[in-house]
Amino acid sequence: MFVLGKLFLWLSEPANILLALLVFGAVLLWLPWRRAGRRVITATVFAMCLIAALPIGHVLIAVLENRFPTLHSVEQPIDGIIVLGGAFNALITEQRGQLTIGDPSERLTEFVALGRRFPAARMVFTGGAGSLLRPDLKEAALAYRFFTDMGFDAARVIYESESRSTFENAAFSYNLVRPAKGERWLLVTSASHMPRAVGCFRKLGWEVIGYPVDYHTTGKVRQDWSFDFGVGIGVLNGAAYEWLGLIAYWVLGRTSALLPGP
Repeated sequence: MFVLGKLFLWLSEPANILLALLVFGAVLLWLPWRRAGRRVITATVFAMCLIAALPIGHVLIAVLENRFPTLHSVEQPIDGIIVLGGAFNALITEQRGQLTIGDPSERLTEFVALGRRFPAARMVFTGGAGSLLRPDLKEAALAYRFFTDMGFDAARVIYESESRSTFENAAFSYNLVRPAKGERWLLVTSASHMPRAVGCFRKLGWEVIGYPVDYHTTGKVRQDWSFDFGVGIGVLNGAAYEWLGLIAYWVLGRTSALLPGP
């Protein structure tokens, strides 16, 4: 399922679909179906212009980011804090010998900040190897190094290093810490990823409190007009990844609802 999921998401990425259509159209131009080739290429270019001009990806991702509210204050008591991996580039870290953190770095920084605010809370980092080709590169080891470098007590954190997906994050963490009924746990992950993550935890009977971070939109439809295909397709790829993940998890019975909410 892990391999099939990676393949499915790669094939369904909007940028890859557009590239495949352009290649298909170009091939038709060299065959007897030149008119069909021109139509395919024209339609694909038109779609690319729409992505560049309209905030399609921003709207889709804003729906996910607005699903759970930003928590400016947290009521006590907090029994535990769990953060999902996904922030480290393990391959570059290995090759360069220096920690390389990607876009969702707020997961880590906010996790450390929450740990200091709630010194009695149990803390869990969950993240194994997300790479098909390098299953030995696990994020948990990098997280320990990061926390130490930041002056945080890395030994305080419980590390789950075998999960490769959001569903496994929830399942393996549940088996590791066995939260008691009624305990209040904060779940830290990217705002656009929060609905799918919370749905996985709820499916296991673990009612966590969503603590979204790593926002990519203001929460409103983009007001400024711009013609930037690079930005448009990047945001659309991220939105498609999460929406397709929600649908796939719901079909597979891995989440409590198609679009979980607070």
